[in-house]
Amino acid sequence: MALNSHLNRLDGKIALYDTNTGDIKVKTFVAHQGEVLCITPGPGNAYVITGGVDFNARSWQLNGNAIVASKYHHGAVECVLVTPLTAPPPSSRPASAKPGAGAGAGDAGGAGTGGKIWTGSADGTVFCWPDPEGKGQINEAEGKSIKVEGGKVKSMAHSGDCVWVGMDDGRINVLHLSDGSLVKSLKGTHSGPVLTLAKVADQGGYVKGLLTIGWCVWAFNSASTKVYTAESIWHAEAARAEGALKALEDTRADMESQLAKAREEANKAAMEAAAARAAAEKASQDGDERVKELQAKVDELQSKLDAANAELEDVKRRLEEAEAALVAAKEGATKAGDSAAAELSEAL
Repeated sequence: MALNSHLNRLDGKIALYDTNTGDIKVKTFVAHQGEVLCITPGPGNAYVITGGVDFNARSWQLNGNAIVASKYHHGAVECVLVTPLTAPPPSSRPASAKPGAGAGAGDAGGAGTGGKIWTGSADGTVFCWPDPEGKGQINEAEGKSIKVEGGKVKSMAHSGDCVWVGMDDGRINVLHLSDGSLVKSLKGTHSGPVLTLAKVADQGGYVKGLLTIGWCVWAFNSASTKVYTAESIWHAEAARAEGALKALEDTRADMESQLAKAREEANKAAMEAAAARAAAEKASQDGDERVKELQAKVDELQSKLDAANAELEDVKRRLEEAEAALVAAKEGATKAGDSAAAELSEAL
């Protein structure tokens, strides 16, 4: 039964499928906190190894049960590679082969079912640990952390007695399979990150030269000319572009939803403001009418008060006239009495 893995880069989940039938063998399960960046079968396809943005490398049984997790990196684990424990013996390679030629990338062949596990990280290190029994037990004490120049580790491939490591700054570091020591560093070929590495098959003759054109590599040898397409890179870029497009579409949909909500809220606020303005205008009109009513009442009361004051002044005037007449009358009466008294005295 062949197994294939499916990564959900956003929620940290993976699932295992039977590639012969397309049936899912293990339902989706959470492998990492955050994106899953890489996955590969272990030696002998006995288990699965994953790496994620949570700095962890994890091994899983084919039924989805966790074997072990290790956090020996200080950055996201961006690539995983399985190799033999040791390089193939010289007798198994062509006499013309140089170090680095031989078994294909990711070939975990060699004695037994075990191999070596290599993980590359954004912290600029490669970690290698042996798994001689092929059980997926990550033993940090038996492993080795290898610092490589060039920034983040983006890709790895195995060829013969070497491990090729693609870097973020475009260089490729070639390491010894046996101890991880640096064989050489290849610079100047790439101006951007080396996102994938793969070994090209036997050319069928002495290779005279290689030429990179677009997505293709032209190989010129003594027998023929062959053209290889970097299909994996194209698919990776296409998948990345598709993911970016979907993210943009999701962002646009989210922004349109937010814009519609903002417009709805703005319309509601405008209606509330108009209602408040109308209520304020009505209150102002009611206030103006009330002020007019009160002013009319004040004017009416003022008019009555003025009339009452005038009437009071008239009453005061008449009272003063009556008092003056009364005084005059009293004075006349007094004079008349005095005159009568005098006349009576004379008569007596």
